[in-house]
Order: sequence, then structure tokens, then C-alpha cells
Amino acid sequence: MTPGFVFKTRPSTGLKLLMVLLFLPLGLTAAETEVSQKLQRSVVLFQNIYKINTALPAPAPTAVLYFGCEPKLAEKGVGKAVAELISNHLLKSGKFKIVEREQLQRVMREQALSLTGAVEDQNAVKVGQLTGARLLVMGSIALMGKRYQISIMLVDAQTGEVVLSDVIDADRREFDQEAAPYLVLVPEKQAIGLYLTAGFSPATASMELPPLTVNGTYMGGAYMAEIVPKTVAAGETPSLGLGVRYHPFKHLRVDAAYCFRSVTANSVMATVNTGNEFALKISGSAVSADLCWVQDISEKLRCFGGAGLSVLMMKFTGSPASFHWVSGMPGSTFDLTAELLAPGQSAADNSASETSFDQTVMSPYGVLGAEYRPQSRIGIGLFTRFSPGMARDEGFSVRLSGVSNYDGQPISFAQDTVTVYRYYTPSFSAGTYLSLYF
Repeated sequence: MTPGFVFKTRPSTGLKLLMVLLFLPLGLTAAETEVSQKLQRSVVLFQNIYKINTALPAPAPTAVLYFGCEPKLAEKGVGKAVAELISNHLLKSGKFKIVEREQLQRVMREQALSLTGAVEDQNAVKVGQLTGARLLVMGSIALMGKRYQISIMLVDAQTGEVVLSDVIDADRREFDQEAAPYLVLVPEKQAIGLYLTAGFSPATASMELPPLTVNGTYMGGAYMAEIVPKTVAAGETPSLGLGVRYHPFKHLRVDAAYCFRSVTANSVMATVNTGNEFALKISGSAVSADLCWVQDISEKLRCFGGAGLSVLMMKFTGSPASFHWVSGMPGSTFDLTAELLAPGQSAADNSASETSFDQTVMSPYGVLGAEYRPQSRIGIGLFTRFSPGMARDEGFSVRLSGVSNYDGQPISFAQDTVTVYRYYTPSFSAGTYLSLYF
């Protein structure tokens, strides 16, 4: 054990540890960044508005516009980020009441005004009237080498006059770290996302198909197997997968995913004679690709809808059923095994093995969903898929083989291509995903 991590149980040590835990948050709060300290200084300066205009009630309704900047910085969201940081400091001071961002954006859109700080005097008055704001905070931000220069103005929304102003500078890297929740670190187009997904489909089921009878005779003794298909609720386990998506344009998304899915786990497919059962396990994987239109609902929430194609690759694995059969002849009994073989295998071929074969099903689908982005690089989504459900009848070859208890001679009987199972591809599925964008 490393000596630096040995804790003794003496009361004095426990008391010291408790004091550290209690005062740790205070230490973290005190260690404010240079950006935070300078923005706080500007907010203190702006509180002088109440000395300049003594009739102005506090806290005064204040609208903070996005700051003007060059196109490259605007794409990154720098103008938006500095506005959000200043809004937080104004709100914490308790001297200003911040107009909600959605309300401000709605007014600016309706008046066909820019969301940035380039607002003329008459427009500033109009924004103040429509939002109820008495004050406007606006400005600009520019990158000078490795530092940002931020110009901040406090404007009287009733007159359009600049009452107070301040200019601060900040280290680019430090500003980007503090403003990370507001910066657009992922471009709106040419963006790539990798994601983990999990989905679920309602249970599929087989239908009641007619019983099948295979029989034969041996030395005058008859043997028979009656295969009775069963209605099987094939409860699908949640599918897990990986995917990649690409945004060639802001509102267009191309998506591709690979999922593993288990359709049913050792489900009883049919009974033979006295209830002995065939069992069938269906597993497989699915590859899907779709094209979606993406629409922003808010800054962090977007919806999408589109169409795609899914290729379901299923693997069927069956197990045989054994039974003891007594014929009509005295002393004529048989110990038999009934086996299901894959389509295309002849039941008369003794080299044919237990049922194990693959099937591929292609199905078009539509998709609807929504995605929440707590940060620009992270997306959490919910989606549903709709597709035309398709029924597939699975045909197997049946082989009876065993030994006569009368003389110990082997016997066998074969019947090719009998339908005993009907599988439904799901028409509805739902899922969720966690995506990382870059």
C-alpha cells in the first residue's frame, strides 16, 4: 500500500478530513478564472446604471443579444457563448432580470432583426418594447492572436443610448474552456457521429399450421410420427449495435448501423407424438441504412424522420425429438428420433445434420425520432421504426430413424419439405442511442 494513501482512524485525522470536505467547495469557488473575474468586473460596472438613472427599478429587465463577430467565430458559436456567460453573471448579481432567450429570439425573428449586437437605436427601442426589457447588453468579440478582445455595451432600451461600456480581453484557450457548453464544437454540415444503440421489437409469433403425419412399416409393424406445430411467442430480446452517421448538409443525415438480435431463445416449435418437443433457436444480426431529414426544435432538441432498408440475417438452429413407439403388432416397438433438417437437405441423406441454416430477409422501413444534445458533441436519441410485417413459412425436411426393439435392426424414414413454422418479421420497433459527434 502506498504510504500517502494510509488513513488512520484517530479522531483528529477524521476531523481534519471533514474540514477539508466542508471547505473544499469554497476553495473551488474562490479559484475563478481570468475570464470569469473580468466579466464579473463588467457586471459590477453596469450596476452603476441605478446611480445614473435613479428611477430605474432593480432588478431591471435586461435582454442580452448575441455578440457580433467574424463568420468563422460565429460558426463556432463564440458570439453566443460570450452572451450566455455574461447573462449568467448578470443573473447571479441579483441586479438584473434576464429576458428569456427563446422570447428574445422569437421577437428578433418576427422583426427580421439580427440576433447579434449590431442593432440600431430605433431597433433597440423596438426590441425593448416587444420584450419588456429596459436594458440591452450587446457588443462584439474579436480574436487578436491568442487572445479575445470583448467589447460590452449597456444600452437604454427606451432611448437606444449607450449608457455604460467596457472592454476586456481573455486568453483564447481559457475562454474556450469556460464557454465549452455553449460553443459549437461540431460543424452543422460535414459532421460525423458514432453511436451505440439498443432496440426492442414486440414479440413475433407462429401460426397454427396443420399437423403433419409421417409413417412407415417394418416387418409388418407400423411406426408413425405426428408433428403438431405450435403457436410460439418469439419474444425478441433487446438488440445491441453500433452505428455511424454523416451530415452532408445541416438538415440531411445518412445513417448506417449493425445490430445483433436474438429473436427467440430455445422456443418450442412442434411436438412429436406424446409431447416430445422440437426446439428452435433463432438468432442473427441486422444491417440497416436510412436517409433522414433533421429539423431543429430548439437549440438542444431536434427531430428527424426518413426511410431506409434493413437486412435481417437469421440463423435457425434446431434440436431433435426422441420417442418410444409401440406398433399394433405384439412385441413390435421402436425407439425413434425425429429430426428437422434445413431446406435443401435430403432427409434420406444420412450425412445430413441437425437443423442449422441461415435466412436473409430484406425489409424497408420508416423512422421517426428525436435527439437531445446537452453538449454539441453528445446526442441522446429515441426513435421508432415502422415496416410492413412479413410472414415467412419455414420448410424443413423430416427424418425418422432409430432401432426396432424386435430384432435390433436400424430403420429410417424420410419426408422432404414440410412446413412447420411461420415467422413474422416485426412491423414496429423502438430504440435509443448515445452518439458522439465530431
